Amino acid sequence: MFPSFPPPRVPRLMIGIVLVAAIGACQPTAGATPSAVLATASPAPSFDVVEGGTITLTEDGCIWQGNPATLSGAQAKVEITNETDDFGAFFVHRLKPEFTWDDGVAAIAAIAAANEAGQDWPNWAMNVSIVMSEPTVEGGATTTAFIGPTAGTFGVVCSANSGVHGTVLSVFLVGPLEVAAS
Repeated sequence: MFPSFPPPRVPRLMIGIVLVAAIGACQPTAGATPSAVLATASPAPSFDVVEGGTITLTEDGCIWQGNPATLSGAQAKVEITNETDDFGAFFVHRLKPEFTWDDGVAAIAAIAAANEAGQDWPNWAMNVSIVMSEPTVEGGATTTAFIGPTAGTFGVVCSANSGVHGTVLSVFLVGPLEVAAS
């Protein structure tokens, strides 16, 4: 038979004593001033949030209307709409510095071709960018995503899927959005 937890009464008392001692050890020492014990945090960085347009997934593709194209030290608030009946995934990618937008376009084209042929996606195509966020939207619904303020070249990979963890039915790329450091 396995031992039960918590253990019998005496060890419970010991646990209580240890907890009280540990909590007491976190208290300020006599004569300490509050500023000596309290940690102060720097204020959170602030940046502007700008309208970033609307990304719409349809049966035929994905479009980004109102893409601001460039930002400096700001974050774009983007409305994401899924006009398909399928589950939509919208992966916000930032290209790795050694890659260009054309490299990203080629990677998504290779992934789309492999997907249509029922083949594995090419490894090289999975290595040109970093996923920054992954908004998802049920068919016929809308959500919001934020892009930036991290500097880099961003694109959004839109895909229709048979479910949350289902088969990728289609994949498209929209962008770019160039974000400069402030």
